[in-house]
Amino acid sequence: MKKTLISTLVASVLLSGCGSDDNQVTSNATPLDVQTTFSARYIQTLPGKNQQAAAYIAPVEDAQYAAQKTQVRYLGQLEVTNVDTGAEQVFDWPVTQTVDADGNVTTTSHRALTLKPGTYDFALLLTTEGANPKQYLAKALGHEVLEGEQPAIEFVVEPNLGDTITNFDEIDYVSKLAFQWKAEELAGLNKPQFGLSVNGGDEQVFEINKETGLAEITMNVEPGEYTLSLRLYDGDLMVGQNEEDSTVNFVEGENAQTDIVPIQADVVFEVDEIKDRGTFAFNVPDVLIEEVGGLENLTLKATITAGGIEAQERVLDILDVNGSHIAKDMFETGGADKVGVYLAFYDTQHSQDLAELTPFTSCTTDVTVEANQTLGCKVALKRESIITNRILGTLRINAVNENWTPAEGADVLLNGEKIGVTGSEIGAGTFKTHLVAGEYQVEVRSGVSTAQDTLSIAPLSVENIPLTLVRNSEVGAGTFVELHTYRPENFFDHGATGDLNGDGNIDLALALEDNRVQIFYGDGSGVFPTSSLIDVAYPSTRIKIVDINGDGKNDLLMSASFKAENGGLMIYENKGDNQYTLRQTLEALAQSYVDQQSLEAVDINNDGNLEILASTSRTHFGIFKLNADNHFELNSTYSTDTARAIAVGDVNNDGYVDIWADSLLVNDGNGNFTFKNISLGSANIATVQFADFNGDEHLDLLATDWYDGETIVFTNDGFANFNTSHTVSTHNPDRNLPAVGDIDLDGHQDIVMMNRALDPTTGREKAALYRYIGNKHTDFTEHKIQSTTYPDKMLLADIDNDGDLDLIGLGFKVSVFKNTPTH
Repeated sequence: MKKTLISTLVASVLLSGCGSDDNQVTSNATPLDVQTTFSARYIQTLPGKNQQAAAYIAPVEDAQYAAQKTQVRYLGQLEVTNVDTGAEQVFDWPVTQTVDADGNVTTTSHRALTLKPGTYDFALLLTTEGANPKQYLAKALGHEVLEGEQPAIEFVVEPNLGDTITNFDEIDYVSKLAFQWKAEELAGLNKPQFGLSVNGGDEQVFEINKETGLAEITMNVEPGEYTLSLRLYDGDLMVGQNEEDSTVNFVEGENAQTDIVPIQADVVFEVDEIKDRGTFAFNVPDVLIEEVGGLENLTLKATITAGGIEAQERVLDILDVNGSHIAKDMFETGGADKVGVYLAFYDTQHSQDLAELTPFTSCTTDVTVEANQTLGCKVALKRESIITNRILGTLRINAVNENWTPAEGADVLLNGEKIGVTGSEIGAGTFKTHLVAGEYQVEVRSGVSTAQDTLSIAPLSVENIPLTLVRNSEVGAGTFVELHTYRPENFFDHGATGDLNGDGNIDLALALEDNRVQIFYGDGSGVFPTSSLIDVAYPSTRIKIVDINGDGKNDLLMSASFKAENGGLMIYENKGDNQYTLRQTLEALAQSYVDQQSLEAVDINNDGNLEILASTSRTHFGIFKLNADNHFELNSTYSTDTARAIAVGDVNNDGYVDIWADSLLVNDGNGNFTFKNISLGSANIATVQFADFNGDEHLDLLATDWYDGETIVFTNDGFANFNTSHTVSTHNPDRNLPAVGDIDLDGHQDIVMMNRALDPTTGREKAALYRYIGNKHTDFTEHKIQSTTYPDKMLLADIDNDGDLDLIGLGFKVSVFKNTPTH
């Protein structure tokens, strides 16, 4: 931290409190300790955007000359006013400011002041010598001078960025620009500086005193409206600015105010209905475009990382959309709860080879895949023209996995803070940055694999660091061990997992057969120590945990069972503290009994609102949309051979969710669907669901055939054709719904399900729990899971927060299985 030292050279001067001769020294006069501290110190002037500004254009000072200045002399005037008598006197008050090699500032006043007892007001004007003077001013009012004491008059001088003030009487009539940069708010900046430009003129840059902060600056300009460009720097990094072209009305003698906001690229995320993909739109700040001299010179590389899928790295086109600069694309989320976003901005004016370029700025943020949202991605803009005494070194990381393949899309952390991700297609597995000399702890993370190193960066050094990511030996490898069983209050038909109480841990909701829902609350260790019961309108056979109203809290969506007098849908909104309120019931299922009705909540037209898809009979399903009264109503119905088997997902990669119901229903983008006749070769399909099993970024279809006793994956050719089949199992799956997820964290989707396999000793089918480990060729290896129960419905979720998927089996009991390492 820089220090400011104050010293005074003594030369006796007397101001009489009763109007006596100025040079008369009286016995009761009191010497004063006059201290001068600069809240902001002028450094340099930068060229403005508008060289023909109408007012307030300061000449450009040579940056190298400014950087070499170690001493600045100020011609000062000190006005002292006796409050009791009104007597005024002005003294010459020269001040010298010296800056040493470490940036410590020493301020020396070349006069001393002796006063008779009384109450005084003080005003100080300091002006630099030379052709381009800089002025500072301060006031200290109502100081009482007592005989026998030595009061300290502490001046905190602030800059005047307008015309030079020559008369103390002008001080009361000039405008002030108010700041709220307190010392504690500046503590996070190493070298706080601000730059101000008026009406597009040159930018004057001042270093801010971290110990005093900055409360205001004087704007000695003619009254009227002015366009201000205000920037906040940390050394040579621009970290904040006021809103573009902020207009301030300076009225004589009044204060104006303008606020600083972080430089940020807004990330707008529109979640796909089944949360396997989403549309990302990036709003690029204009200041980044100005930095490279135009939109044609700016290149944005976006990298999206999510557990279970490969990093997605793309160079995006930045388009001018009604004055805003937007880059937009669809990215896979892999069904993850959270995805990482890394934006790197390149100046490609002289080279298009991003692998050899270093981004001039970048930002990282995380997106929670629950609902549509807009997030700020904070960037810091390096300004080469800002004077700095830093000499940087270069760090390039080359990260590989244990199999020596490039570790693409891995998070890079420096001293515990994420600073970017390794390249995917561009400089695969590498990351490059420039650093101040010093010691650093470097860490690279990809899923459950990490690599760490400690290194020292010297000025102008180039360090190439090879890192090999090693899998965490404590993370599960898809081997399940049964740990706990829970007996609910009644029989139940279905369950769902999600965070219902907002503590970040996975909870379990069961739809009981007696007009109740039982919620088991997870503690984050794999245990559900407490539960509660919620009364609902009807017995239910299907339950979903989803944020229906977009308030950030997960709600309950249920389909009533055939036992209800008017079977239908129930929506219970989560009010917090285990309180749920019935929002709406919908009579949808009264036409006939439907076993294991399909139920989904998706945004089929990308308008930001969820629609509900539900079975309305054995052979029909309906789409329920919000009406003008914010209630769901049946909007359309579609006929199928069986409404049990419904899946949703964007199978043709057009950004809109499609539906599988015996065949494919293709979304036209407005929520209307057209049948595309695709046959799976069986009329006895019990369950279907979409997932990308071969890693080609196209959703494939998993189907169970209860009659022929098969489980099959039909791969998508990218054009929504499912002509190639891969057998997962030839055991009878009955009507059990498999669970799909990457349980061994190898990047490929696996399957867990209950099958009925032929027991060779008895010749009869016997239920058993299996896991099927997939690979990129859509081949599956079968493994039996040891279980004391026979669950027929499976749920995968990370219930112990260790980064892998655990298993919850639902049958007569709830069985909890931990995903364990191979050892």
